[in-house]
Amino acid sequence: MKTIVTHSGSFHADDVFSIAAFQLLLGKENINVIRTRDEAIIAEADYVVDVGGVYDHEAKLYDHHQVGAPVRDNGIPYAGFGLVWKHYGEEICGSAEIAQYIEEKLCWPVDACDNGVSIWEVGQYDIQPFEWDGILKAWQAEPLLGEDELEQFMAAVDVARGYLERVIVKRKVKAEQKVLAEQLYAKAEDKRILVSDQYIPRSLYIEHEEVELLLFPRPDTQDW
Repeated sequence: MKTIVTHSGSFHADDVFSIAAFQLLLGKENINVIRTRDEAIIAEADYVVDVGGVYDHEAKLYDHHQVGAPVRDNGIPYAGFGLVWKHYGEEICGSAEIAQYIEEKLCWPVDACDNGVSIWEVGQYDIQPFEWDGILKAWQAEPLLGEDELEQFMAAVDVARGYLERVIVKRKVKAEQKVLAEQLYAKAEDKRILVSDQYIPRSLYIEHEEVELLLFPRPDTQDW
């Protein structure tokens, strides 16, 4: 059983997704999560994220609140989630390509929000984007309801973990479809008309201008 410490008090998408990533890495049943700022407890943890004031991968410490905390080449500062994903994302996904996709689509906005960095331009309706931080705060414990802070935090982690799991699955499917698409194109004698016995997104053939027609069974009915 591994102990993972993150900070107590209000939570954000950063620490929630960090714990979700560790659950995928180590197994939900194999970790004990402690939310605290007690230095003695932090010192005994197997992993520490978003608290403690130190970033040291060898020591399994992943905080970003200290002076000199790392910043990405694109200018977006790392938060705890980004640091965890930097070192374990590929292992969690089983794919460097998928890990990079999640880094750009999820880690960048989560880390930017946690560091107070704006990466969005307000559109014509002057509406701010609804970010993961706002979504997960719906699970913040309500004292008037007698809710337990750790229980509510872990409920938010379940949501984040479920999303991560689904994105990984979807990206793996897309990667498999890409391989099938390349194989189908390569073996076709007439590149204008491609016939597949399973669904393949037409978008995968945009790079091939000669493809005019793609035939495949409908995913819902299997009719052609």
